[in-house]
Amino acid sequence: MFLERLEVNDFRPYKSAELRLPSSGLVLLVGANNAGKSALLSAFDVVAGQAPPAAPRRVGAETSAHVTAEFRLTDADRIRVAQASPHGHDWVEAGAFRTLELVFRDRPQGGMPAFEARTQLGPEQPFEMFGVETVDEAGNGVARAGNWDWVFSVQPTALHEVEEIPWTEQSGSVHGAAESPAILRGFHDLLVEWRSDLFHFHAIRSGTTAERPLSAAPRLSPQGENLPEVLLWLHTNDREAWSQLTAAVAGIAPELGELTPQIGANSTIRVIFRDPFTGAEHNLKNLGTGIEQLLLTACAGVTQPPGSTTIVEEPETSLHPAAQRDLSGFLRRWARDRVVVVSTHSPLLLDEASGTSDVWLVERSEGVSRVRTVTPTITDALAALGVRLSDVLSADRLLMVEGPSDVAVVRAWFSVLLDETHTAVIASGGGDRAWDSPLLERAFQTADQLDRPMLFLKDRDEMTEDSIAKLTEMGGVHVLARRELENYLLDEEALNAAAPGSNEPVTLEELHRAADEQRERVLAKRVVAAFAVVRLFPRRGVDALGPHPSRDGLIELARRQLPDADAVTRRIAEVWDSETERLARDWDERRLVIAPGEEILVRLWTARGGAFDKSRDGPAIAAAMGSPPTELEDAVKNFVDRAS
Repeated sequence: MFLERLEVNDFRPYKSAELRLPSSGLVLLVGANNAGKSALLSAFDVVAGQAPPAAPRRVGAETSAHVTAEFRLTDADRIRVAQASPHGHDWVEAGAFRTLELVFRDRPQGGMPAFEARTQLGPEQPFEMFGVETVDEAGNGVARAGNWDWVFSVQPTALHEVEEIPWTEQSGSVHGAAESPAILRGFHDLLVEWRSDLFHFHAIRSGTTAERPLSAAPRLSPQGENLPEVLLWLHTNDREAWSQLTAAVAGIAPELGELTPQIGANSTIRVIFRDPFTGAEHNLKNLGTGIEQLLLTACAGVTQPPGSTTIVEEPETSLHPAAQRDLSGFLRRWARDRVVVVSTHSPLLLDEASGTSDVWLVERSEGVSRVRTVTPTITDALAALGVRLSDVLSADRLLMVEGPSDVAVVRAWFSVLLDETHTAVIASGGGDRAWDSPLLERAFQTADQLDRPMLFLKDRDEMTEDSIAKLTEMGGVHVLARRELENYLLDEEALNAAAPGSNEPVTLEELHRAADEQRERVLAKRVVAAFAVVRLFPRRGVDALGPHPSRDGLIELARRQLPDADAVTRRIAEVWDSETERLARDWDERRLVIAPGEEILVRLWTARGGAFDKSRDGPAIAAAMGSPPTELEDAVKNFVDRAS
């Protein structure tokens, strides 16, 4: 039996939320601090019969807090439940007992017991095994089973306790009320097994001490204080699990040495690592918090049985990024035959699992939390543009630029505004393909689904007017008025502050000379941009050749796609002449807008004995400017204002 669905209503900061869980696999829970991740995970504790939160009811709610758990039963589970009833075999044949639904509610005297339990006796035949109608402050009330009611003086806190309550018949029942407690007992046994296999590792866990009283234990406690005892038990009784554990630790932190649960004087036990180079022994508590947290997580990973549910909050705590990446691999491996739910703030864990694991995004607004699933389709749309899922989920809005150096320049101009509005600046890694209309449309749809407004700052380069019009029509693309972002850095005062060789001031005349050196290249690029890329073979072209394609057939297919050479030659000449006239008309006044800004900066730095590094020198120039260019300031501020 595994937990298939978890729903909460008026529970802690949630008005309502629903989670669908896989039968196995890694699930990542992400969200800002205080968004409600731990609160959501505490609903698992309610289902597990552990102590509920002190105040489970949402502030301001008029109804009680509800946690609904729906379990899916295997065929073997269904047979176990059916054995308690003389009708069991017939019910199983009819499709009964495929699910168990439990509804937990808070009550005046504390706790969150199950108030309702239901299953089905067939595809269209729901069966309510018991339900609590009313409960007063003393715990007295009325409950029902199927169509049978009974009065109780103390509300049952476990399913099987229904057996102990005398029943009073109120109305007839198809199958007889006497069968309900027996069926409940079968479900109760399954629930006890599921609860025993649930392990919840909370974010704040104290861990162990330098020494512990000598003993052995097969299961780790939620706080991890009995870690030495569990290690001793594994080392002594489960060599396979011990080998998996030591392999995981060695793979993530190979320099630690040999892990050993060491028995000391006065019947104590401690965890040590033996240095492979010096032979020195180091107590676990002297190796830093990250190592202990890693060992605790690894221990939970190898001791949980197949089919179990493991919840680990923030396993990346105090771990180096490389160790986090290795840990991600082990988490996915452990989740092959069980459910592993991990809440995390780690971009590495999120990005490593992106596309292969379920991701739940928790957000909070006006005191109410909500959760939703980030699907692989969404992550694929972002990945096509070189965008990491962690960048998206850690920001409220997205500002896309063309390269890493552009990110640094934009942040130099807008750092305060970007930080105040939680705007992530992201370099597109999709190359020229990232600016194809279909990809951009998918990206905007993705941003809408995630409630993440998005703006692209696109270099103009030698784009045609038609191409610019298509991009701007999307509403989320701002095509720069100048050729590229570096053209906005051609500011004399800022260049004199940032350029090497302060004895040689940068002048407007020097900038013009550097631009003039690029005139012929600009002309040639404009001509090239006017021609579409020729596709040698049409889409599904091979299909057009029939079931037996031939060499000659393929050659003929390509030949038909080729334009006429004379026509191409004439067209190149026409475009060259046209662009020559246009460039001559615009050059004198707009050369610093039209010529490649990066090439101009390279020549300035070279003339002063330096080498222009756009990742280093670009942000320095931007910072020296003091304020961003008016065009970009208006575009970014308008975007932020619209997205607010």
